[in-house]
Formats: sequence, C-alpha cells, structure tokens
Amino acid sequence: MKIKINFLKILLIAILLCGFAFIAKKLFITESSYNNDAIAIMKELNIYDKVDQNKYSKTLEEMLINNSFNSKYVDVYTEINFVNKSNFLNVVNTLLEKEYSASEINMILANLSDNNIDNLLELEYLSLEDFYLIKNLNVLKINEYNQYKKENSVTTEEAVTQVNIGLNNKYYTNIIEVENPDDLLVLVNKYRALPADYIPEDLVSLSNGSQFQLRRVAAEAYEKLIDYASDNGIEVLPFSGYRSYNTQKVIYNNHVNNNGRDRADTYSARPGHSEHQLGLAVDIRSKDYELKRLTPDDAKWINENCSQFGFIVRYTKEDEFITGYMEETWHLRYVGIEVAKKVMDLGITYDEYYDLYIEKH
Repeated sequence: MKIKINFLKILLIAILLCGFAFIAKKLFITESSYNNDAIAIMKELNIYDKVDQNKYSKTLEEMLINNSFNSKYVDVYTEINFVNKSNFLNVVNTLLEKEYSASEINMILANLSDNNIDNLLELEYLSLEDFYLIKNLNVLKINEYNQYKKENSVTTEEAVTQVNIGLNNKYYTNIIEVENPDDLLVLVNKYRALPADYIPEDLVSLSNGSQFQLRRVAAEAYEKLIDYASDNGIEVLPFSGYRSYNTQKVIYNNHVNNNGRDRADTYSARPGHSEHQLGLAVDIRSKDYELKRLTPDDAKWINENCSQFGFIVRYTKEDEFITGYMEETWHLRYVGIEVAKKVMDLGITYDEYYDLYIEKH
C-alpha cells in the first residue's frame, strides 16, 4: 500500500512538471517567435529555412516588416540587439554598408550619443575600439585624438578631453565665441571668447562700498565666504572683480609692453578671454600682505573651503599645461556649490570638468 501511494505521488509530480514545462515552452514561444507578417515575408523571400526559428531576433523582424531587409545581412541582423529609436533600421543598414560588424554596431548603439551616431553615418569606417566607453567622445575628432595620443604619450581618455579643450592647437587659435555668456557655468579660456560688448546685467558692488563688482549670485556667495573666513581667523580683501572687455584690453596691453606677449600670455588673459568679464571671478589678497596676494596659509585655507560657497581655485600649478596660466591661488571663479565641490573633489580643471560633464557631445 505504501509503495502504491509513493508511486502515485511520483506520477503526480511528473505530470505537474510536464505541465509546467509545456506552459513555459508555450510562453517562451509566444514571447520570442516571429509574428505572422515576418514569417510570411520570410517564405516569400525563400529565407524561412535559413532563419533559426528558435532564435528570435527583433532586429530581423523589424527589418522584414518595415521593408528595410537586405538579404546579404540576414545572418548579421540576428546578432544585432534591437534598440527602440526612430531611425534604428537606417542606422543599422548604413553601418553594415560601411562594414561595421554586429558587435561593433551593438557597442555603438549602446554607448554613443545620437549626435555621434549621426556623424558616423556620414563618415567612412572608423575603428572605435578604444573609444566606445568614453562619454565625451566626438567621432569627428578620432584622427586628432589618435595623433595627439601618439605625440604626447597620454591615455585615450586624456587625449579625448585635452583635444576637446583645444590643446592640440596653439593657444588663441581656433577660437569659439561663447553663445551663452549669462550662463553661470559658461567656460571661458584661451580657446573660448566672450563677445566684446558683453556686460552682465546684474552686477553689484561688494561690501563696504567696494569699487569691485560681481554678478549678484557670486557677490552674495563671496560675502558668505569672507565672513566664514573671518570667523576662522582668515582676513581677505578683494583686489579685482568684474572687468569690461576694454579694461582687460588695457591691462593686457600694458603687460605686453612691459614683458612681451609670450610672457604676458602666461599670467594675463587677452581681452574677451578673461573670466573677470563674466562678473563671476574675484581676485583676493590677504589683509596687509605686502605682495597683495594670499599668504601660503591663507591660500591653503581658501583652497580647502571655497567650494562650499560655490567657488573654485581656477588656476593651479599642476594644471598650467591645460589652462595656459601660471598658478593663481587668489583667483576664484564662481560656479555654484554643487559644481564647485565636484571640481575640487575630482582635482581637475574647470576646462576638463566642462568637457566631461557639461558639454554636449
């Protein structure tokens, strides 16, 4: 009797397992098999037997039912992951025509921006093996990246960022005029210039009737910074704030006359290229310091604390080759608290941060 009961239990379990397997199989087939329209087209094109019906490909199906199918890619389509984007079919076919492999196309679709993909469609085949995961990639500059990397012994990531900044060209060449000078995060450097007539509309004077001005949001942050510094025994004063294009022109020309253009370019911005014209940069000095700059101790404190008020130390000794300027521990640029903390924590220049996290590629 006991043996009979055990047998019945085993039989029942077997029936249940078979039922589950049948249901699972039906569900799998329903979810993964080609639809009737695609199957009909396969048969019409005499490729039904060539396609593995147990290996569903959304890409192949979409190619068939949208009249985008190319018979010479029938096997390759099944290896390409479907991506839900409006021009997916055209992108795939165009890349295949340019002799990109299925694995390359999958990497392109998974990692490159729409802008980069659109540009790829206009170019001859490019080897992107080292570039797929670089978020600030610009495919139009691939050859420049490779050349720069070869000449400067830098990593691929460094080459991309530094070429994007413009460092593969001489300073003050291939200059771009910024289109959004009122943006608090605008980048101004030796490759990006402000319009000569740009004047911020919200300039306010700093405390105590100071002759120096900043944009209101930067001025308010500056007042909080110096109050906090004072509470910690650090007494600093401003010695430069907003400067107009013409004021910067006079200052720069004086430096050129006194020290020559090459020397002047290492510590003074050419007109249109100064952050002071933004009204977001302030130069500060230690109180009663003879050199009208920050003492080493004050500079250290400012460097460690300015970001919590939205400022960054813009020009550091370690990054002279990127910014093109000598170290200026006293030159602070307002970018807002969130960005300032990121820049300072990452230990990179604002030029690099802008290209990596703000610029659209």
